[in-house]
Amino acid sequence: MSAGDPIDPSVGIAGVLPVERTAGVGVYGPPVWLPLRTGLDGGEVKVGCTFDSHGSQHGYECGGHHDRWAIDFIADTGTPVYAAGAGFATNITGQPGGSGFGNVVRVDHGFGISTVYAHLAGVAVDPAGEWVDETTVLGMVGSTGSSSTPHLHYERFALPSGATSVGQEASVDPGPLFACRAGFLVSFPQVAGFDSWQGLAWGSLTVASDGPACAEPTPEPAPAPDASASSSEDAPAGADADDEAPGPWATLIAPTLRIVGHSDVWDAPLG
Repeated sequence: MSAGDPIDPSVGIAGVLPVERTAGVGVYGPPVWLPLRTGLDGGEVKVGCTFDSHGSQHGYECGGHHDRWAIDFIADTGTPVYAAGAGFATNITGQPGGSGFGNVVRVDHGFGISTVYAHLAGVAVDPAGEWVDETTVLGMVGSTGSSSTPHLHYERFALPSGATSVGQEASVDPGPLFACRAGFLVSFPQVAGFDSWQGLAWGSLTVASDGPACAEPTPEPAPAPDASASSSEDAPAGADADDEAPGPWATLIAPTLRIVGHSDVWDAPLG
């Protein structure tokens, strides 16, 4: 698959594609959605330091600042931050696992997978925690904690085999992050021609999303009744007057939005 090509739902990317989910008690889902939409001005969001990134387009040197799988999204203070997938969100500001992150939210996606959203200007999550999905605003971009400029620090964690506590989580590859753009499903950083988030030069990639629900097709007006076609004698054998040839939405876009080519672990019943 080359950069910019429509996603083939039968192939997928790295074996994981998004499935629509709605927040609710016990609803978990893999974190595969871009955690930002656009900047406050409606423009694209610049990617800063990533895992093992060096150099930049503008002279800034990350110098391997992130020695683990973390992504800095550079955005203005107040830019909404969204959950990357369904799960239970908790404000862990000042708690173990949140040191240096300032205002920070953790989302438990189930099955040992979690994501962290750090340096927030403010947290929008209920103090008691709440069930969220990829349409839920967790907070706003800020520069709290150990931060020199407003940005979102996004990181995915997984519990190693046999580990049971939050403190034992390991930073892992976030993989492709999906977004809807102009009605099409794309993944970052692949759509820009990069294979991985690792080693990206500061400012070499910008991202944006229209949200997780790609544009619905515009309904076509129903054809006017044709009395001459109502007779069964005039209709071809086995034909149905309501049958229509499938269009691009039915053959490509709709299947992509409801794909099942992901890890089935999130669809297995709990317990």
